[in-house]
Amino acid sequence: MLTARKLLQEKAIAIANDIRGLLRKFGLKVGLVGKVKFEKRINELVEDRRLIYTKSCSHCWLHAKPRKSCL
Repeated sequence: MLTARKLLQEKAIAIANDIRGLLRKFGLKVGLVGKVKFEKRINELVEDRRLIYTKSCSHCWLHAKPRKSCL
């Protein structure tokens, strides 16, 4: 059970880093945010950029889904 949880945590971190990398290509920096405010910060950065928004929304869903199921 702990191994599976650790794997999910590692995947969540990897997805968060992918989101950060995707946004950095467009000149947007997420900065230091906690786990809880991560999705809100992403939405703030991309709200008027529709193409980036659609890509990051799918990644944010992937980022949030495993975290909620682990708790």
